[in-house]
Amino acid sequence: MSGSRRRDRRRGSPPADTSVADPARAPLRSGAAVAAMIGIAAATALAYSNTMGASFQFDDVPNIVENTSLRDLSSLWPPSGRRWVGVLTFALNYRWGGLAVPGYHAVNLLIHLCNALLVSLLAATTLRTPAVRRAAIAPLVSRFLPVTSGLLFAIHPLATESVTYVVQRFTSLATLFFLLSLTAYVQARLALDSAESRRLRAIGAYVLSVLAAVAAMKTKEIAFTLPIVAAAYDLLFLPGGKRRFLLAPLAAAALLVPIGVASEHLSFADVLGDGGWLAETRDISRWTYLLTETRVVATYLRLVVFPVGQNVDHDFRLSDSAADPSVLFSAAVLLAIVAMGVVLLVHARRSNRAEGLVAFLGVAGFFATVSVESSVIPIRDVIFEHRTYLPLAGGVFTLAVGLLRAAEVLPFGWSPAGRAAVVVLLTAAPLGVATYARNRVWRDGETLWSDAAAKSPRKVRPRVNLGHAYELQGRLGDAERELTEALRTEPGRASARLNLGVVHRRQGRLDEAIRDYREAVRLAPISADAHYDLGVALYAKSDLPEAERAFREAIRVAPGLAEAHYNLGSVCARTGRLDDAIREYREAIRLAPSKVDVHRSLALAHEAKGELDDALHEYRLALRLDPRSAAAHAGLGGVLLALGQLGDAEGAQREALRLEPRDAESHFALGFILAAQRRLEEAIPEYERAIDLDPRAEFGLNLAVALDDVGRSSEAITRYQRFLDQAGAKDLQRSAEIRARLAQLRAPQRVHNR
Repeated sequence: MSGSRRRDRRRGSPPADTSVADPARAPLRSGAAVAAMIGIAAATALAYSNTMGASFQFDDVPNIVENTSLRDLSSLWPPSGRRWVGVLTFALNYRWGGLAVPGYHAVNLLIHLCNALLVSLLAATTLRTPAVRRAAIAPLVSRFLPVTSGLLFAIHPLATESVTYVVQRFTSLATLFFLLSLTAYVQARLALDSAESRRLRAIGAYVLSVLAAVAAMKTKEIAFTLPIVAAAYDLLFLPGGKRRFLLAPLAAAALLVPIGVASEHLSFADVLGDGGWLAETRDISRWTYLLTETRVVATYLRLVVFPVGQNVDHDFRLSDSAADPSVLFSAAVLLAIVAMGVVLLVHARRSNRAEGLVAFLGVAGFFATVSVESSVIPIRDVIFEHRTYLPLAGGVFTLAVGLLRAAEVLPFGWSPAGRAAVVVLLTAAPLGVATYARNRVWRDGETLWSDAAAKSPRKVRPRVNLGHAYELQGRLGDAERELTEALRTEPGRASARLNLGVVHRRQGRLDEAIRDYREAVRLAPISADAHYDLGVALYAKSDLPEAERAFREAIRVAPGLAEAHYNLGSVCARTGRLDDAIREYREAIRLAPSKVDVHRSLALAHEAKGELDDALHEYRLALRLDPRSAAAHAGLGGVLLALGQLGDAEGAQREALRLEPRDAESHFALGFILAAQRRLEEAIPEYERAIDLDPRAEFGLNLAVALDDVGRSSEAITRYQRFLDQAGAKDLQRSAEIRARLAQLRAPQRVHNR
């Protein structure tokens, strides 16, 4: 008997209690599965088709646009930082496309599509687990759970903030690695437990699971619950406990999260203290945060089922008392849902039904994954919709089971597949339309923050950001109105005062801008931006001592602020302290090596000191960074002229004019170079173009000399006289020389007239 059983296993015969005789519960065939994946991809692309041109928003600016560390891939090696994997993807985006926003959106959309397919794959894998195969299961759930859950995840509007909001790639990418690790782990376990020999496949899947777990932990802290979810899944769906030691590496990977967070603190004592280092803010107590999050999670669940009223910046009050009616109601809702999940699980165990197991998996997965950001670790912003992205991956399992079970009881005489298609499409179509509509809100700052301001009228931040969006568009009057309203609501809001100063500076109201900036400094003395902007306004008023003081204060607060070093260098250059200017410019370049203007300013400082080789080097570095910088080409031409390299100087100036044809300085410089080569007839038109663009006296004098040298005396006389009229009184010695020359030119004409 035992030998017979061994032979059955070698042939791969399944045990009797796992065989499935009902063809209705068979999964989709490979062709249908591929068609389903194509359908999910098409629906995703359609729902997000209006996002490719959506601008950078909110935290995208400091994390991507202004994050100079992304400009140099070498700075990301060796790996360091809590979210190194996510940061690396942004650096690669910049390497391949700079700050062209469609490339960032394309990557985000690809990640989201992969997540939808992973949700579908995890559902299909779950249907192959022993716990499901041994149980009875509704035919539509067995056949259509993967495509339904994947489609719901792909087009649910609650995912938009994690996909269209570029910097939330941290969330979607961590979710990708989370789902990949969990799915690979389950497949490894299934391969090991299979009657067939699949050891190599199991090893490959398991290694992939561990690597994906490590990547998830180094992308975002929400992945911390991965080993808990994997262990719960193992208990629910996989037989026996002898292989559960395989969960140990996933648990070890999860330690990367607290280690990464702790590494950002100053001392080991902080780590061993009260755990306060885990909190993003100490302004909210753990108890207050927990009470508030009961209402937040209830809101998340409402948005999962009924995604109306989405907002990038919800106005959500804190809850301090457990007796708060809204806390009690939300807690009751959450407990009811948890109880429903437990009832489904118990009923599934007793009745040997698989649908309850899958539905419980969705409920448990949602609450487990949402707990990282919605429990007792205070975060400054108590609610953000992107925090539902990973929990949604679990929630759609429960939604899919509910929809497919509803399809089975429809009173129509359609085929089971037809009923499933109708129910899924009637659900998916409105979700897809809602996603497309929500993505329109993310088009630019005005659309995003006007929507938020309308939905959170008492909250100041949406108005401040809307005012900033108007300022970027040049709508300074609208910006002033929004910022003034924000200050009326919250007079002590430093960011509103700072942005109002920017508006006043752009309107030319420098005195008001300086008052705004000084008030912002008073309200937020550790704001480097406030000190910096104050310095910019003072510099514009030529109050150089005060500007220098403001820039130095900005540097004291934020030593890594490259712009402050650059502007301090400009102050030093204007006050003749070239060595100090060069030192500040070099520090700015060290902090932000890709800033072309800093290299140009450093070149000008070297040029002023007569250090022409150093100036030449900096101009060439600037052009390596931006070959289309007309100013850098022009500066390079000036240095080459000073070095006597007239041919190269001419080429540089001509390139500058090709890029910027209406630059008077470049036309004049080109004329000067041509004159130095005695190509006067070519120089004269360049001088004339320079004068047409900028009729300054110096240009006219060089033209007069060139005309004089080629014998065009009458024209030269006119130009000499015009120079005397413009600038003669300012340069007495040169004026005397020109008058003498004019006398010589006019003398023959008087003789001829006689």
